[in-house]
Amino acid sequence: MSSSTKAVFLSYASQDAEAARRICDALRAAGIEVWFDRSALRGGDAWDASIRRQIRECALFVPIISATTQAREEGYFRLEWKLAVDRSHLMAHDKAFLLPVLINDVPGPDARVPEEFRARQWTRLPGGTPPPAFCDDVRRLLGEPSAAQSPAIGVRDAAAPMAARPMPPASSNSRRRWLAGAIVGALVLLVGAVVALNGSRLSGSNAATGVASDAKQLSIVVLPFANLTGDTGQDYVSDGLTAALTADLSRIRGIFVIDSATAQSYKGKAQTAQQVGQALGVRFVLQGSVQRNGNQLRINALLADATNNGQLWSDSFEGETTNLFALQDQVTGRIANTMGHELVVVAARESEMRKAAPQVADLMLRAEAVADKPHSLEKWQQVEQLTRRALALDPDNVNAMALLVTALSFQPQYTSNPELERKIWVEALDLARKVTALDPTNPEPYRAIAFHGFATGDLESARRAAETFMRLKPRQPDPFNVMGGVFMREGEAAKAVDMFTQAVELAPRGLSAVFPANLAAAYFMLGNYKAAIDWNLKASQAEPQNLRVRVGLAQAYAMAGDDAGARAEVQEVRRLRPGFKVNVEKLRNRSESSPPKYRAFVEDKLIPAYRKAGLAD
Repeated sequence: MSSSTKAVFLSYASQDAEAARRICDALRAAGIEVWFDRSALRGGDAWDASIRRQIRECALFVPIISATTQAREEGYFRLEWKLAVDRSHLMAHDKAFLLPVLINDVPGPDARVPEEFRARQWTRLPGGTPPPAFCDDVRRLLGEPSAAQSPAIGVRDAAAPMAARPMPPASSNSRRRWLAGAIVGALVLLVGAVVALNGSRLSGSNAATGVASDAKQLSIVVLPFANLTGDTGQDYVSDGLTAALTADLSRIRGIFVIDSATAQSYKGKAQTAQQVGQALGVRFVLQGSVQRNGNQLRINALLADATNNGQLWSDSFEGETTNLFALQDQVTGRIANTMGHELVVVAARESEMRKAAPQVADLMLRAEAVADKPHSLEKWQQVEQLTRRALALDPDNVNAMALLVTALSFQPQYTSNPELERKIWVEALDLARKVTALDPTNPEPYRAIAFHGFATGDLESARRAAETFMRLKPRQPDPFNVMGGVFMREGEAAKAVDMFTQAVELAPRGLSAVFPANLAAAYFMLGNYKAAIDWNLKASQAEPQNLRVRVGLAQAYAMAGDDAGARAEVQEVRRLRPGFKVNVEKLRNRSESSPPKYRAFVEDKLIPAYRKAGLAD
């Protein structure tokens, strides 16, 4: 396939090749460019790199869904589906890109497909034989992208018009299976989250401007990772990492990222970060390398400041080559999230020097930097103050509204005044509705909506909000954290462990106690007190003064029979909060509206743990 912007990518299981061939032939006969024949690229680096490139460049992605894809738990087509879905998250909501095709009977509600496919009109082509009407539809979608917005969710016959009967929605069990299966690699009463980077989208060209005071504050280039494996056949690993990191960083609001094609021109060139920064007009340069030792891969990454060649951050990751794509997802996710944090910290520190002329961008940088600090009422009140100042200067700033929603949604947990709590939620939910109306792709309001569901016992509302949050931020730790909170309140500890594990893997190391503490709470619910102790200890390394972590340790030690450990942690609790006691009746009352499994957990494990540790009245 050429670099045409009018090309179609057919994704199919190998057993469906004949049906895919019939679809391909019909489209090509209609004058539509199709990428289909992989025979010349069977396996290896060229094959993988070419497929990834085609998915990045195609105009329409057509996944072929069948009894085969339904039966197969693994397959390269599932990676293709994931790559296409990831790309779709960067697109406008009315952009035509995903066009699922069903070639034989598959039960719609239980189809094993990404949730994003369910949000598109499906076309039924029995046996993969398309009528002329299907080719006309594809041609129209390629020529008029906005036309794809009109079809509703459903399945239609290819000969039928594009407004057809709706497909039955996926059952809640089906949605839950998908969410658990989507995790690559693996709240109790409070679900915390590292706040997303919500700065305004920066603009600018790639022309050489020099790294001066006018260089973009949040701008970066990902240089091609060096292949140090000693095998040029492994270039696709380093090239794939470079492209995936660029794509992941591009999803973070407020960060300007140089495109992969421009970055590739620096492959193999010995230039300093400062030289690259001056040539491309970016502030930060990410470099890396890939090493191999037998079946083990080691990936190193380093972030440099292009103004002075200073090293800001570095990390390394190890994994087996047999699980390459899972390793790549972990690496790119964590590096992208860590980079976002590091870039904001540096830019916010510099914005402090401009206090004499506080502009909206400066206020937002400071608010985002404060939001990354450990949770406290004072922190969220400071974020609230900064975002309100930004809105006073720019009342229509959606990102400021969204961050204010987040700041407000964390505050009710710190008050015992029902009237104040109600007042905070009224403003937070009103703002959340305003943000979703102005920018449906902004994920932040859905965190607040989920939190409100926790507070009111409306777990169905919390689940829907968490699912939307996850769809809009698929590679960030926060949505997995919130969904883990839903599972905790439903009493589904094993599912919560899976969600919190993913949050921990995606989050920057040592930045917050929230994710490891939540994972510890999930293990505690499972009755695995050793794991609960281990993860709470990791959380305490990030935030030694975190009261919730110390309480969790006291409970876990007590239930594990370690009385000395429990006493030591109770002393820490009393030092941090003199006279701390849990009111058992209030705890029971708060769980009254929860599902039976969670109420049983409160009675059988949580209250006994408080009592054994000596922290209950």
